[in-house]
Amino acid sequence: MNDAVKNLDAPSFESFLVQCQILSPDLLSVVRREKGKERRSFEKILLNLHLINEEQLTELLSDFSGLPLADLSHTDLSHVHPLFTELSPLLSTELSSHPTWLPFKKEEETLHIAVADPLKERDRSHLTYQLSSFQCIFYVAPASQIERLRRLPEQEDPSLSDLFATLDSSSLTVPSLVSAELIPRILDRCLTEAVHQRASDIHLETESKFIRIRLRVDGQLLLYHSFHRDFWDSFCVHLKVCSQMNIAESRLPQSGRFSRKIEGEEIDFRVSTHPTKHGESIVIRVLDRVKALLSLHEIGFPLPTIACLKDTLQIPQGLFIVSGPTGSGKTTTLYSILTHLNTPARNIMTLEQPIEYELPFVRQTEIQENSFFTFANGVRSILRQDPDILFIGEVRDADTAQMALRASMTGHQVYTTLHAPRALGTIQRLTDLGLSSAALAGNLKGLLSQRLIRSLCPRCRQRRPLSFQESCLIQEDTDQFVYDPIGCSFCHQTGYKGRFPLVEFIPCTEAFNQLILDKAPLAVLEKEARTIGYVPLAEQGIQALLEGLTSLSELCSVVSLEKEIL
Repeated sequence: MNDAVKNLDAPSFESFLVQCQILSPDLLSVVRREKGKERRSFEKILLNLHLINEEQLTELLSDFSGLPLADLSHTDLSHVHPLFTELSPLLSTELSSHPTWLPFKKEEETLHIAVADPLKERDRSHLTYQLSSFQCIFYVAPASQIERLRRLPEQEDPSLSDLFATLDSSSLTVPSLVSAELIPRILDRCLTEAVHQRASDIHLETESKFIRIRLRVDGQLLLYHSFHRDFWDSFCVHLKVCSQMNIAESRLPQSGRFSRKIEGEEIDFRVSTHPTKHGESIVIRVLDRVKALLSLHEIGFPLPTIACLKDTLQIPQGLFIVSGPTGSGKTTTLYSILTHLNTPARNIMTLEQPIEYELPFVRQTEIQENSFFTFANGVRSILRQDPDILFIGEVRDADTAQMALRASMTGHQVYTTLHAPRALGTIQRLTDLGLSSAALAGNLKGLLSQRLIRSLCPRCRQRRPLSFQESCLIQEDTDQFVYDPIGCSFCHQTGYKGRFPLVEFIPCTEAFNQLILDKAPLAVLEKEARTIGYVPLAEQGIQALLEGLTSLSELCSVVSLEKEIL
């Protein structure tokens, strides 16, 4: 983030933060000491220490300055750039190039301006004077949003195709110099495009004569670009250097990590290499904290489910399990739960493999592969650390399952994931791991299963009536209508834009636990679960289909529409 409020009366703002109980006096001393060591702004130190996030900082600056908030997250670049171009002749070069303000709307003679540093009154006075033909209304907005919107079209990087074309044509003359200059730019272009397309992973796949780049967007791999193998060694070395890997090792798998600031936001990238017949295959996981660390109201669950979930989270002890396949959003949901529970009164500790995102004020431990320190051993150690809440990345074996249950039986809240097809299937999976029904009953507090399903593109979806066969499949009348994906430039010709969750949630009430104790059949468990709000994934998916949110083909690829219990 840019240095917000550089000329701010720091003691006054510091006192304001203490008064709002954002900082305690002792933490204020820590921030001041760090500021002296790192020579960065007070606000930047707050952000780097995770004492506050950019959204909270913006709200506090708004409260302190008296200026209203502006959310520019959905502001159209094509609208802002012409407005900025129109105003540029009226402004001095210094003020025009200043990165912490942006005109984002004009209404006749009124100009709406967002600033990241609202207490820089001199800059606001200069803007008001130089734009005196307008009535200027000032707002406070996050610096990252302003930085993104100020990126004018002529500042855009060349396309990946242009960069590779330059590399291809120039490498015959001075190959080493050209590679040293262009390879880093090519990697940065790949990373930026992946973030723009909301990709979760970048696949770099080696073939005999060329390299294929694919992006996983909304759960599907899309071909992005291909380039000649001649450039692969240079690309590989540069990526390994960025990720702090051994550049000489290509026969064994490696993993690493690095960060990039893309349009004002710090994005983490986790890199893994794997030897194949034609060379190393590389996958880069995109870890965007802003998109991943969501509140319970931002993860897309239905409001009744969120209300029921919050009630369940208030239970002071018990085992809470989230199930679903890889890539179904389990980690995002559990991080949202931990964020909701994270207060100064609680000691939260985690065991993860790997740690995907750093959670402020949470003790996170990474379980290393092929080491003695397993999930089960980690739980044994954590129980000696006086925890209130444990997060176990995954229950993979009987030993971990036993330790997780034991922790829940000794007054702790335990949250974990499990591979089970549905929420009700979790119970059978736990008994398969050796946990008795008697031990589970009374110690389970919640079962949640989820899937992520692609949303139809609202601009190109096409409405049509159900066929007879389709109506039989979803058990609906033939006079119903559904939508099909078509593809347009807005959705990159995929027909889909974004994803939303289907979620089964069962709060383990006293009556439900009694059925577990009695080893009731799954049909009986499902009947009881429906009385407390449980709706199977297939039924939710069919409802989303009839509302035009997704397609029948997408629904069938995510959930089974056949009558089932597990």
